[in-house]
Amino acid sequence: MCWRLALWLRFLARGPHAFVKFGADNVLAIRLDNPKESSRWYPGAGIYRNVWLVKNAPVHVSHWGTFISTPAVSEQAATVKIALNVDNDTDADATVTAKSEIFELKADGSKGKSVAARTMARIKIDANQSSLGEDQIVVKHRGSGASSDRSVTWQ
Repeated sequence: MCWRLALWLRFLARGPHAFVKFGADNVLAIRLDNPKESSRWYPGAGIYRNVWLVKNAPVHVSHWGTFISTPAVSEQAATVKIALNVDNDTDADATVTAKSEIFELKADGSKGKSVAARTMARIKIDANQSSLGEDQIVVKHRGSGASSDRSVTWQ
């Protein structure tokens, strides 16, 4: 099998960055050369997978880095455990805070009002490392459990 893939990123304005002009329009072009004899099953060939271009700040929540669980649920309250993995892709230590917020789910599946919010304690991340921050919120139910009868406490 013989194939070639080329990727070009060209900026449209001159600036201090060799490949990308931040804050301006840029062009990302992909070319895939796939000769006829390279595919056993489909002679058209090409890119047939989802492709994403991910842009993150140097300190960011890891890909798939948010973990939510409910270790205790009763008719009176639910404990919501939140774990957040943060990457530091810089050469310096970093300290961050993260805010978690829980919303009601409306009957039609859309987001309702906020029922709980909490700012996680400061997370320290060493240079070029990842760190896991954990917290939990207890959402107490009163009365019928309808959305207007909920109150929130922190633990």
